[in-house]
Amino acid sequence: MERFTGPNWDLADWKLIYEVVSICGRAHHPRAFAIDVVNNLRKIIDFDQSIVYFLDATGKTVGQYQKNVPEKYGKMYLRYHEFIEGDKYPFGPERENPQNLFLVLLNWLHGDYYPKDIMDEFIRSRNLTYSCDFPFFDLNGNYRMVISLDRTKRSKFTEKELTNLLFTIELLNSIYKNFFFRDELLGNVSQADWAQWRLTPREIEIVDLISQGVKPQGIANTLYISLATTYKHLQHIYEKMNVSNNQELMVKLLNPHDTAELLNETE
Repeated sequence: MERFTGPNWDLADWKLIYEVVSICGRAHHPRAFAIDVVNNLRKIIDFDQSIVYFLDATGKTVGQYQKNVPEKYGKMYLRYHEFIEGDKYPFGPERENPQNLFLVLLNWLHGDYYPKDIMDEFIRSRNLTYSCDFPFFDLNGNYRMVISLDRTKRSKFTEKELTNLLFTIELLNSIYKNFFFRDELLGNVSQADWAQWRLTPREIEIVDLISQGVKPQGIANTLYISLATTYKHLQHIYEKMNVSNNQELMVKLLNPHDTAELLNETE
């Protein structure tokens, strides 16, 4: 396993890169975006199969999309990592570093990166020879999507392919992060409502994670703050928004002008 981190500027085909980025940038949903990326990267790099893994804010694998891969293989891989890695995609613990973009390259002809059973059932049964994996990040620099491009032919990815791919992924990552601006997803909350509640940028981040179902420990892990600090922020959020728990918080977010009535209906 190695990382490709040094693209050759002289090999970059910027017209092709911008064409692919332009097409993928039209998607309005993360899954649609992932499908467009996989379909259009064939113009950048030659591959035969692909699997996309979707991660939640805590790094847990919550879904996948497969291209030319039988469904059983994706489920098999998820079961393996649920048992071995606690359902976390094993891309490493580090967060995004914009100065250190990378592609993970795997040579299945000369490397057994997993135990024999998973190599036999997941890799060799698919006749894979080489793979190229790369992550996408959210606004907090956490892994939220990982794409694996797989080859069955006995030829390595070329430096030109990898150069164009790395530059393309850098631009696509910027587009992907837009899906984590939560203005629309937080219901009818207006700028006036945010101003009224006087939430700080950090508190808005925490409300965003709560809206995704993330628990306090997950919030602490995601934002790299202590659990005690997380609870202190939650206390301030509850006080500012005049609620006493997450249920009331979510009701107020979804219906900021009719909270009392809805709370009565839920009792």
